Amino acid sequence: MKKLLLWVCVIGSTPALAKERTVIQRLPPEYVANMNVVSVDIMLQDSAIGGTARLDDRAEDRFDKQQQTTNPPPLQSRKSYATLPTLLMVSELMTDRLRGWNFTSGRDVRLRVTMDTVKLASKSNIVFGKPSPVPLLDLFLADSDDSSFGSEDEIAGVVDVIDVASKQRVGTYYIDVVNDFGGSLALAARGKNVREKLAEEFALEIARCLATGNCKKGKWKPQ
Repeated sequence: MKKLLLWVCVIGSTPALAKERTVIQRLPPEYVANMNVVSVDIMLQDSAIGGTARLDDRAEDRFDKQQQTTNPPPLQSRKSYATLPTLLMVSELMTDRLRGWNFTSGRDVRLRVTMDTVKLASKSNIVFGKPSPVPLLDLFLADSDDSSFGSEDEIAGVVDVIDVASKQRVGTYYIDVVNDFGGSLALAARGKNVREKLAEEFALEIARCLATGNCKKGKWKPQ
């Protein structure tokens, strides 16, 4: 009975969420909540290349399946985030979200994001480093990465705010979004399109920095 209770605790544990926002260079007061984000440029450090490439393969598979449907969308309107390569997906999603959150007036800036971590949790490492002993759970763990290690979905990187007119950096922040899943059921419960959900959270944390200057948690919510 004790073993059974332990097993239930392991596979059913809830995710631990961490959103780290580190101020490296604080925005000048005249920029805070007063900027028009004209573009978002995404770059990768070497440490993020492998994880990004694996996610890109999945996005390409989704795109191929989409084009095989009866009425596929035209190629020039490939707007579904789930079918875009990761760098383009993050750039477009962030641009769309920031525009929707009214970062459309004030000083013109562009964001330069250098990501050092892009990874999804590995279903093979969820329970004591072993594959899930519940075969049916594999049906719900498609957005997992057996090439990585650990039970975390994570996206992290440095965000530089560049003034368009002066071409000078006016603010820098480090954003780290980590969702740690300690059990297979918790991993399955996070659903599909995890890559896109991570990018959404990443965009929200950046928006908090742009809107408050000091990134204090809870100080800003999208309208």
